[in-house]
Amino acid sequence: MPAISARNRRGKRSLRRGDMLHKYRIEKLLGGGGFADVYQAYDTVEGVRVALKVFTQRIVETNPSAFRNEVRIISRLDHKNIVRLKTAEIVRDRFIMVTELGERTLFDAYERARPVKYSLHVLDQILEALAYAHDNGVIHRDVKPENILVWRDGRVKITDFGVSRLMDTPVTHTTVTGTPSYRAPEQAYGRPTYASDVFAMALVFYEMVTRVLPRWPLRWPFERHEVFESRVPAALVRVIRRAASFDLEKRYRNAGAMLRAVRVAVPELANGSSPGLVRPEKRLTWREYRARDFEKRYERHLQLDYRCHKCCNSISEFMLFCPWCGYGNNSFATITRFPSVCVRCEHGVYDDWRYCPWCYGAGFDNVSNVPSRDPRYAGRCSRCGDWRLLPHMNYCPWCNSRLRPWRSRQLRERCPGCRNSVANDYWDFCAWCGKDLLRQRARNGRRRTS
Repeated sequence: MPAISARNRRGKRSLRRGDMLHKYRIEKLLGGGGFADVYQAYDTVEGVRVALKVFTQRIVETNPSAFRNEVRIISRLDHKNIVRLKTAEIVRDRFIMVTELGERTLFDAYERARPVKYSLHVLDQILEALAYAHDNGVIHRDVKPENILVWRDGRVKITDFGVSRLMDTPVTHTTVTGTPSYRAPEQAYGRPTYASDVFAMALVFYEMVTRVLPRWPLRWPFERHEVFESRVPAALVRVIRRAASFDLEKRYRNAGAMLRAVRVAVPELANGSSPGLVRPEKRLTWREYRARDFEKRYERHLQLDYRCHKCCNSISEFMLFCPWCGYGNNSFATITRFPSVCVRCEHGVYDDWRYCPWCYGAGFDNVSNVPSRDPRYAGRCSRCGDWRLLPHMNYCPWCNSRLRPWRSRQLRERCPGCRNSVANDYWDFCAWCGKDLLRQRARNGRRRTS
């Protein structure tokens, strides 16, 4: 995504991490455009993360119908490959739209080389979505990798119908929309058609396969054509050539026509067995399978609500180290569900705690007199006697004394270092002290054999 200035287009400060907008807590900026900024936000009522699209105040004043247009378009579209709209409303004179949050964009997925089968899966699913939209009289007009969201389980969805237009709306003036790199020639003159989306999707697919985006004057064969021809079936090459034709009359009329041609060229797609959608269990390494199995068994018990910044496996905010890779610098400063954050370890804390229970250090300067209430409070400090302790604390938040090792009925093994409960069959490192459990297991195995 392009970098976004700290100030919005009217000179006002943009939303920052931790800001509250209605019930949504801002976590990070995902990107922005000429109409709106998109944030990752946490819905404090439903307890889920969402994509929050905040339109600029200038657009509200000049053209309020632009917002209603996008909402009405998306509300008409109900398809498995189109991002679902959760709600749309006006908050503090700002028009916001809330949609489901994807793992990442197709543009981000370009960082890692993908097989052609994956590109075929994306092409098939997005063409399905566009065909559905075209059947309902909607042109997307901004098909590009940044507007295609992918999930780890293989789901692919298209988002951002913000510059779309209903075909039955009379055109009274020309409006140039879309991203220049993927814009069809007729769209550059303000006259987009269904075939404009076909043209853009052909370029996206070509870029996925060759890692090169065709450039002006967009005459076939494009750059790295020999690579494209060697990786894609000859029948599909002909389909993409026609879809990416500079001449509007030679192109497929809409996404439905292109989808049918693609499935004829690649019969596996027509049979419903998309060659790009390999089931996760068949693709998982033993380490990934082990992490998934642990997540299913202990997700609720350990509150595995986050991902390690380094290895992306499930972790809890109570863990000081990732049990999978040993990484000890995971920050929860912008995503914690606690009201405040410890500046030393960047884990969440309550405002009435005098000390951080996760790391050892000086007490907090500002302590609230309002007692915190947490249904997870279940322990008592043997030194000060306060009963408000969470199961995974290392230190008492009231007197800063070291607490006894934590024991769990579900995790029966003990860390040889800190003596806290660990999942020895799954973890490579202790989540509480960072000790290398894998090396310890190897030592114990050598002792037994000797």
